Amino acid sequence: MGGRKLMMGRGGLIGERDSAYTTVRLRIPAGIVYSSQLSAIQDAADRFGDGRIHLSTRQTLEIPHVRREKAQEVLDFLAQAGWYQQDLSGNIRNVVACPGTSSCPNALIDAQALALEIDSLLTECADVPGKVKVGVSGCANGCGHSLLCDLGVVGRAEIAFDPSLCRRCHRCVREACRTGALQVQGGSESVRLDPALCEGCGLCVPACHAGALAVNRVIWQVWVAGKLGRSPRFGLELARLASPAAVLDLAGALLALWKAKGQAGERLGDFVRRLGLGGIRHALGLPSSGRLAAQPLPRNREATMRLA
Repeated sequence: MGGRKLMMGRGGLIGERDSAYTTVRLRIPAGIVYSSQLSAIQDAADRFGDGRIHLSTRQTLEIPHVRREKAQEVLDFLAQAGWYQQDLSGNIRNVVACPGTSSCPNALIDAQALALEIDSLLTECADVPGKVKVGVSGCANGCGHSLLCDLGVVGRAEIAFDPSLCRRCHRCVREACRTGALQVQGGSESVRLDPALCEGCGLCVPACHAGALAVNRVIWQVWVAGKLGRSPRFGLELARLASPAAVLDLAGALLALWKAKGQAGERLGDFVRRLGLGGIRHALGLPSSGRLAAQPLPRNREATMRLA
């Protein structure tokens, strides 16, 4: 067990049951792998492991059953092919993202590009108090598991409806809306949009051939304090922002606040729940509702003075 704890202390090396061996975990931000890298991972698994490669739930690759004394040799070998070691203080987990607008027809935001930017932000502040998991999803389907991360981002559409253009075909109600946000009204057969029930998936827009429904603007919804594990819980909505730049500013300010006020070993989600959404929003200069008017602190500003 002592050997397992020793190896667990390094984020890229995971101790195995047999303390003579370790699993080498690689960091793959947004799950993006290039074909030129694949031959190196195959060679490493064959030369240093037992030929197996494990795909983790957080879009990383692992080479199991590597002898401990060969671990650094494996990492050096893979670094030459552009692989990253999962070793950012042992606390920062791989940033997960769905394909986003790079290929998914449902996506509203470029999830992969934002995930890569957040990964760069995390590498700049690796000495965080505890564990942090980040997920980015291009739409309300949440394929990046954003609501189950310490910090999550979901792209959503703010829908505009012009009743004067509606032909009352009801395609949007029958074929697109799954939440009842679009409803047919009584004998008039007119359609009504209830924003309170709208999830912002945007699927109603292509279903409407009359142009009565449109995406007014795209919203970057920020979630915090979600987790899986032994005691899973959904995240809490922190803010709705108008651009990816605003998301990065908010993420940077939140990380700075956590580093300054977090307790040793306290993961980001637990820190948020300890202070409460109200306390976090106040410290970061967000309105109490977290709605779209939010203007988060720039990354280079002191984000902790309001809690002093």
